[in-house]
Amino acid sequence: MTSIKLNIEKIFDVVSRENVYANKAAAEANVKALYEKTKIGHDFTGWVRLPESITEADFQAIEKTAAFFKAHTEIVVVVGIGGSYLGAKAVVEALSDNFWAMKDSSAPKIVFAGQNLS
Repeated sequence: MTSIKLNIEKIFDVVSRENVYANKAAAEANVKALYEKTKIGHDFTGWVRLPESITEADFQAIEKTAAFFKAHTEIVVVVGIGGSYLGAKAVVEALSDNFWAMKDSSAPKIVFAGQNLS
């Protein structure tokens, strides 16, 4: 597991040191369990090792599929609620600028139609 350093000094203006450090052991135990797949629901954590497990062949397959999709699709309709809707929307917005939907582009238009149960 790769280490990430995080400076939390500014948080002590809001939260006491005792409270932060009391929860540190629990946080470390949860991260360890996430990587070791020892807690309930571990079968839904395949994303944890995704960055280090993707191969060049995987990238090539993604690029090939994206090129096919772009050439044969005019509109993509995203339908879902909760994570299935918001996850797709978050990725599109994270990889785009604020005016992506207004630009004339050869890329397929994306319509988000699943924000409610009706």
